[in-house]
Amino acid sequence: MKKIKLIKMDCDRFGGPYLQHELGLEEASKNNSRIVFISNNAYPYKLAEQYLEKDFHIIRIPNNIFKILEKLKFIRNTLQVDKRKGYCSLLGKDNHSNSYSEYRNIAPKHDATISLRSKYVKSAIHQKASYRDIERGDVEGLANYLKGGGAKIEYIGMKADERDPLHVISEGKYFIGTNAGPYVCAESLRKKCFIINTIPFLGTNGYHKNEDFILPLPITEKGRVISLEEIHEKKLWWADEEEVLKKGCSYGIIPDHIYRESLKEFLLRLDRHQNHKLSTLQISVKEKIENMCEIKNGPTLPNIYINHYGFR
Repeated sequence: MKKIKLIKMDCDRFGGPYLQHELGLEEASKNNSRIVFISNNAYPYKLAEQYLEKDFHIIRIPNNIFKILEKLKFIRNTLQVDKRKGYCSLLGKDNHSNSYSEYRNIAPKHDATISLRSKYVKSAIHQKASYRDIERGDVEGLANYLKGGGAKIEYIGMKADERDPLHVISEGKYFIGTNAGPYVCAESLRKKCFIINTIPFLGTNGYHKNEDFILPLPITEKGRVISLEEIHEKKLWWADEEEVLKKGCSYGIIPDHIYRESLKEFLLRLDRHQNHKLSTLQISVKEKIENMCEIKNGPTLPNIYINHYGFR
């Protein structure tokens, strides 16, 4: 008989149920257990919750009781990303779940799903203004480049009453956005991801595929972008914005041409006819970061990004 394990559903983020779905499948299989999630009745993203529910039982309780149980630590979220683990294998294959099977064979209706994170759009779950916010104008150069090559684009995060991101992402070939909830959804749907403006510097915590390109927002000190060695010395790999600012640092802006050339590299990786592999430089920088901060799956940084910031 399988042991039942109660886990608090992550009701604080859009991407929480998608992450818990992946990690829950892995844990249930590994430990031969049956996971049951406890949710409140106030979580606004119903499709995300339903995605989780297709493979796990969810018990919904009133939000006030949920908060009491949470405060008493009777229910906890024990399904967390572990930076010491590699998730490339997990995210690079079909998990044969009921949820993924429903979306796996959807015919693409557009090429790029671009996820905005706008301070002008009211979110169902409150999000503070951030350096990683992405307005439509911030990615206009990327969008124009894609359109110039004949790509069709769909945006999410433009307004409060739009289609659920799950549907839009499932209909696209690849995903562009920052390390917020929609990227986690894209990983669950096995979409290739171009992740920009990442905060913290290693903000995905290794939860990405080797094929995904990641462009962390550069950390600056007195207007100068600091090196990987300085990030390590100052212990800023996983520092949030508040901690970075407290240490007298800030963030730089990634130039449009770096975004554009990085996207070109990413699209070459997507083209199976090109057989485009990671460069020796990319591999060495990835391994350098892994060794410096003991993360199992370091980020794949674009060549142009590495050279521009001297991250060698």
